[in-house]
Amino acid sequence: MAVGGGQGGIDIIANPSAAALATKQYKQEKESVAREKQLRLADRYGDASAARKNAASAEAESGAAKGAGPDERPRLGPTEVYCEYTVDAAGRVVQKNPLGSGSGVGTSAVSKTKYEEDVLEGNHTSVWGSWYDRNTHQWGYACCWSVLRGSYCTGQAGKDALTAASSGLSRLMEEKRKGSRSTTGGGRGRTGRVQDQ
Repeated sequence: MAVGGGQGGIDIIANPSAAALATKQYKQEKESVAREKQLRLADRYGDASAARKNAASAEAESGAAKGAGPDERPRLGPTEVYCEYTVDAAGRVVQKNPLGSGSGVGTSAVSKTKYEEDVLEGNHTSVWGSWYDRNTHQWGYACCWSVLRGSYCTGQAGKDALTAASSGLSRLMEEKRKGSRSTTGGGRGRTGRVQDQ
């Protein structure tokens, strides 16, 4: 087995000290490349870890002065904190309102949907989708039971009219059903003439 490959490879079994030295040099070179990359990124975009350390030390000082406990914000996982970023004069990307600065919380919550919520339209006192009509299987407004989106609210009068219309419709359907039973049982065949019995 050879470490390093090629003609100048190191035999691990024949020369374990050289293999250990080559491994140590490889790890040091890898760490130095990673540090250089980190420094280049910090120069270009700003050092976020230093900003976090400064914010944490400022919070610790203010927390120690107030006697407050640890920071209540979650440390890991997704959050609903809205952050804006901008490019400063030096060309670095920086937060407009970093955590811990500004008045109060200093950030606003991100909207969870692309649709506006809790918007009352057309003089309605409830939102669209707050009522479901089981007869027609449609969503509507709870304030007037209207299933027409964007309609003007009729309030209690609209509910009364819908109730009267539905009871009138059911009464009409019942009368039609009774009338159809009396005509079908009259002894008439397909031709409409009375058949001999």
